[in-house]
Amino acid sequence: MGRHVIVVSPYDQMMVRKGDYIFSHFYDFALVFVKLGILAFYYRVFVHHVFRTVVLATSAFVLAWGIGITVTLFLACRPLNAYWDANVPGKCLMMVTFTYFTNISNLITDIWIFLMPVPMIWHLQLQTKKKLLLSLIFCIGLA
Repeated sequence: MGRHVIVVSPYDQMMVRKGDYIFSHFYDFALVFVKLGILAFYYRVFVHHVFRTVVLATSAFVLAWGIGITVTLFLACRPLNAYWDANVPGKCLMMVTFTYFTNISNLITDIWIFLMPVPMIWHLQLQTKKKLLLSLIFCIGLA
């Protein structure tokens, strides 16, 4: 909120934590749907049977990962309002640990999805220069 937490009212802190809780779910959904969109693109572009099987397996993993982090976030605190209201007694997960797990696993799946088409590109019957340029295009997508 642009101010030190000491000068922010308890009500405003609670509202920020409520917003964090809600938008964390939207962020998790967005991660999953973007990854599934890229995997759907791979499925359409590359027709090799083994690659398509890998794409489907990766899609299943991404979907399970998304469901897992969404359910975990939903159950992060018992009772639920203990997530945003410091006055409510309750038990919560170690959110720092959960955030590290979510971000590290997100990064790993991003790198995996980025690297998936590289063997397919390098087995195309193209000049090496064109293979490098095509790989560069995928690198830009990762960025």
